[in-house]
Amino acid sequence: MRTLVLALLLSATFSGCTTGSAGTGESAYVWYKGSLETVFQHPLDKVAAATRTALEKLDLVAIDSAVDGLEGKLSARMASGSKVTVKLKALDLASTNVSVRVGTFGDKAASEQIIRYIDRELNG
Repeated sequence: MRTLVLALLLSATFSGCTTGSAGTGESAYVWYKGSLETVFQHPLDKVAAATRTALEKLDLVAIDSAVDGLEGKLSARMASGSKVTVKLKALDLASTNVSVRVGTFGDKAASEQIIRYIDRELNG
C-alpha cells in the first residue's frame, strides 16, 4: 500500500500536476500542462453566468462565449494581449468541471485569480 501511495505521489510530481484549494475551500484544483482545473458543485448554466461576470469584473476584453446544456467555452483577452480560455463541462445536473488556461503555455497565478473570482460569484 505504501508503495502505491509513493508511486502516485511521484507520478504527480513528475507530471507537473499540483493540487490546491480554491476560494472557500469547497473546491480543489489541479494544475496540469498549463491549465488549472476544478469542479464546482453548481449546474453548468450557473457556472457559465458566474464565469462571464468574473471575466467582466477582471476587466478582460472581447469576451466571447458558446455554451449549451452540456459544455461551454468562454474566451477573452487580458490587457497584455494574453488569451484566456475557460472550458466548462457538465458532470451531472449539479456539478461542472472548469478548466482555465491563460496564454499559450499557461499562467498559474492568473488562472488561480480567475478561479477565485468565479468561486466568489458562485458562493459570494
